[in-house]
Amino acid sequence: MEAADRLYLEQMLKRDVRLKRLYDEHERLEEELQRFHKRPFLTEPEEAEARLLKRKKLAGVDRIMAILAEHRANGAV
Repeated sequence: MEAADRLYLEQMLKRDVRLKRLYDEHERLEEELQRFHKRPFLTEPEEAEARLLKRKKLAGVDRIMAILAEHRANGAV
């Protein structure tokens, strides 16, 4: 993410509760994924859980980007 985009995101997090909730969920999922990345070996169920977490995280990013696009379209700064 570009520096300008990150700054815009930070501004919008203070104004939009939906966006803040999605961003917090994104951060939580990243923490969970880091737990898996630190392990030298994952069992099949752990690999499946990691894949699910990645999908959830990507879906959240899509929603975050859609909300930011809405704000930009409406001229929010």
